[in-house]
Amino acid sequence: MSTDLGVALSGQTKVASLVVGPDGLVYGGSGAYSENGHLFRFSAADPGTRTDLGIPLNGSLEAGSLIVLDGKVYGATADQYSIFSYDLALDKLTVEGQVQGALEITSMTAGADGKLYGGDYPGGHVWVFDPATGQGTVLGTPVSGETTVSAVVAGLDGDIYGGTGSIRGQLFRYDVDGQAFEVLGTAVWRDSTVLSLILGSDGQIYGGSGYRRGRVFRLDPLDGGYAPEGTATSISISPRMKDQTYAPGTSEIWALALGSDGMLYASGYAAVGDAKLYRWDPAAGGLMELVGTVPGDNPQVVYDLLPAPDGLVYGGGGDWGGPVLFSYDPASNMLAEIPLDLPSAWHVTALALCPNGLVYGASAGDSGELFSYNPSTGGLAYHGEAVAGETAVENVTCGADNTVYGGTSPTGHLFKFGAFTGFTDLGQPIPGETTVSAVLWASDGMVYGGTAEQGRFFRYDPGSHEVTDLGEPFADDTGIWNLAASPDGLLYGVTGGTEGHLFSFDAGSDELVDLGRAFVYDRFVFGLAVDGAGQTIYMGTGWNYGELVAYERGYRFGWLDLGFGSATPEGTGLRVDVLNTVGEPLLIGVPSGGSLLPISSASTPAIQLRAVLSSDDPASTPELLDWTVHWTEDPVMEISPGELSFFAIAGGPDPSPQVLSLTNPSGGELSWSLTELPGWLQVEPLSGTAPSDVSVEVHSAGLPAGTYAATLLFEGGETCVNCPVEVPVSLTLGYGVFLPLVQLSQ
Repeated sequence: MSTDLGVALSGQTKVASLVVGPDGLVYGGSGAYSENGHLFRFSAADPGTRTDLGIPLNGSLEAGSLIVLDGKVYGATADQYSIFSYDLALDKLTVEGQVQGALEITSMTAGADGKLYGGDYPGGHVWVFDPATGQGTVLGTPVSGETTVSAVVAGLDGDIYGGTGSIRGQLFRYDVDGQAFEVLGTAVWRDSTVLSLILGSDGQIYGGSGYRRGRVFRLDPLDGGYAPEGTATSISISPRMKDQTYAPGTSEIWALALGSDGMLYASGYAAVGDAKLYRWDPAAGGLMELVGTVPGDNPQVVYDLLPAPDGLVYGGGGDWGGPVLFSYDPASNMLAEIPLDLPSAWHVTALALCPNGLVYGASAGDSGELFSYNPSTGGLAYHGEAVAGETAVENVTCGADNTVYGGTSPTGHLFKFGAFTGFTDLGQPIPGETTVSAVLWASDGMVYGGTAEQGRFFRYDPGSHEVTDLGEPFADDTGIWNLAASPDGLLYGVTGGTEGHLFSFDAGSDELVDLGRAFVYDRFVFGLAVDGAGQTIYMGTGWNYGELVAYERGYRFGWLDLGFGSATPEGTGLRVDVLNTVGEPLLIGVPSGGSLLPISSASTPAIQLRAVLSSDDPASTPELLDWTVHWTEDPVMEISPGELSFFAIAGGPDPSPQVLSLTNPSGGELSWSLTELPGWLQVEPLSGTAPSDVSVEVHSAGLPAGTYAATLLFEGGETCVNCPVEVPVSLTLGYGVFLPLVQLSQ
């Protein structure tokens, strides 16, 4: 129960900051819209009696960011970038000086070095002020794009930790000794601002976030330190992933759709204000173009976009003001709301187009419901709750027979809906999973789906009602968030939770392939769209930035080399390994500058780099400074197998021929030739253009028993990265006696 203690001071409209002083009294800073801010104090024993300590700075509308240092109470005038102090012994207010270059001061803390550190708005700066000299200066911007450093606190390690606001609510660290910033990532997923930070008695930093989820979080400053036995840190590299652009003001791209006009449309979660619709020209590239603000009652998120045969793009979302369904007409450049009557719903979660031309939509709220919209007539039909007790229909898809399939939460059911049969609960496809987060009807007549907790990929057979668990596309991610199909029948899906990967699935072979991480600075991939040729897969990421990423299926390249920087104090060590995307080692202990050519880009289009760091002393740790990976679009010659061995008996028949497969997984044309063969070898052909099959035969007639060796030297053009390539060939002729064949007759 809270007790209203009354107005802090007459004429003041807000209390900007409170702190307990060295004398045990509570000190406060106040502000007003048209009057000077004041400093005041009161006793917890008599909170109704307050003492006005005066105006820190005439003309300043707010006194805030109070802290205690060296027996004084320090504060900042938010709007005039000045630092003031109150000396308890002298009962004196003093303006200590200004922070040059700072704007509106938003936060302040005392560092272990006796200096004051803080943040400002709208520059998003961190600044330092030295009470001994009365001088303050801006140290820099810790997080690009963030306009506010909204909270700061000093850690036990002497560094300054802070949080930002406006778009992504990032945490950062300022190394006081090294005078460098380090971005630590998002504090709370989908909250735009770190509002408060405090140092706990356990040495950990606790904070609060806003303005969407209002979460309390904890940051361990020692997290990421390396244990004596060695800890691995890693990164994923996929050259086929191309970071294209971003949607300004959108921290998560949930929805992507390729319109009939050839434009890619995007939307998602708006960090500030209402959700926006953007478009991007794949042919021209460049930045996204703002189409407009999504209509409706303050919709903050758009979860799905759907291109329709009528040339319109439909979208669904919502949030604070309830569910929103809208359309966009590229011809007239008009956004229009389609009013919904779903009083128990919070937002529209998914859309699907059926062959009969109806657009089906799903909702989440008090119950997960299904509705349909007829673009021809403008009519809406409400079909009710999909599965009893489920509060959200997470995704929907439509089959060739106009049957709608969907997935729900919070108990993870699959259902189907028919216009004449109504709803059928198909049960939990993956027992124990609470959310079926993605569903897709495919051209093979099957329904594919994914779950959000363990990231399980499954197949449902509408004929037999059999469910097949197809596994986890990427084991380190917790959810499958979207599925799409290419014209050739190949399925694509995206994951999120830890890294955010793209995967493919071949229904003919049941082959599930992890295609790599979409964007290294985001943990989720939400949006997914495939171009008409099936060659480019577009993804929208989320967590920190919200990027548009394209996977170029036909992009050809060859791995070149790996570089990295490191600092290894005495008693520490650092080793870099190269792994495939499922964690299997390809190269162990690669030195900086080491070649990656042994790795085939054809079979391994994405790799993971793992740095294993170890230390004999926990207080002394190695440091990985940077990664560098080079690849090439020039021809790369790959020959399989890498060597040939033949065995025969001297004087006997020749061994069977063997075939070398010569390929170029990279770009450009690779012409090759082969010369200087020993007399006992015959090769066909002696030249060609990759890909080629090269037949190698042995002619052992006249050769005595023994071992013979030769090297086939394959030459390539001047642009071939790794030419010439050597293939060792060995021939072993054993001793033996051959008897003539004798035909026996009775």
